[in-house]
Amino acid sequence: MIRADYAKWLTRGREHEQVGRPIDAMVCYRRAINSNEHSVEARYRLGQLLRSLGRHGEARAAWLAGLALSPGDERLLLGVAGTARRAGAHSEAIDAYQRILAGNPEHVGARMGVALSRVAQGDEAAYADLSTVLGNGAAYRRWDNLAIT
Repeated sequence: MIRADYAKWLTRGREHEQVGRPIDAMVCYRRAINSNEHSVEARYRLGQLLRSLGRHGEARAAWLAGLALSPGDERLLLGVAGTARRAGAHSEAIDAYQRILAGNPEHVGARMGVALSRVAQGDEAAYADLSTVLGNGAAYRRWDNLAIT
């Protein structure tokens, strides 16, 4: 059941986040989830906020909870894939990236993520995939950007 205060908490969370009050935003997003246990948006925003605070495990948990409600949500899949890859859970990352690619085969970020995860697993053939993705004009101004894709 969605309580009447759901939209209020979600809006307040965004407002707090925009003015640099992440803890207040986190509280609001959690209250939004309590008001609407089926809220994918609140879980996504909470995950984004937690990741920005360096709380990657909690961010991943928030996104996984969102994926339980909306298994094909590309934003959630990208979040889970990225945090899994950075945590060394490359098989989980590849699975999430491949779910994105199933619906959008040309998604550059997902293609890059699969290649980077395979490289991290020691798959030397993945270097060719990486070269293909980069050769297709992926716009990475800095190598640091490549690592966070």
